[in-house]
Amino acid sequence: MAPGVVVIPTPGHSPGSQMIYVQLANGTEFLFVGDTAPREVSWLERRPPARLITDFSAPQNRVALIGWLNGLHDLDRAEPRLHLIPGHDLDWLIDPSNKTLLVQLRDSLPQKVAGK
Repeated sequence: MAPGVVVIPTPGHSPGSQMIYVQLANGTEFLFVGDTAPREVSWLERRPPARLITDFSAPQNRVALIGWLNGLHDLDRAEPRLHLIPGHDLDWLIDPSNKTLLVQLRDSLPQKVAGK
């Protein structure tokens, strides 16, 4: 896609699901896991979305999805410098105890006050 950016097609609950790997110029690495792991618990506990989603609302290959979650779980343990970013985990993103580099970067930016 671009230097330091790789798009990886993956299973997810929407068509065209993908993960995006980014390596910054300073070597910092991020993997935005998208719909493959919508919440951090998805790869930590190797837990796919509920069958209500995967079987009825948005059918997907559950076996393939579990394989990707197993891979992300193993990658998270093997590569501690790689920052996995869940696809839709608002609780993870706003958790003040979250020490993930992306959240630290967000918190270090000057906050824009509404109306100013």
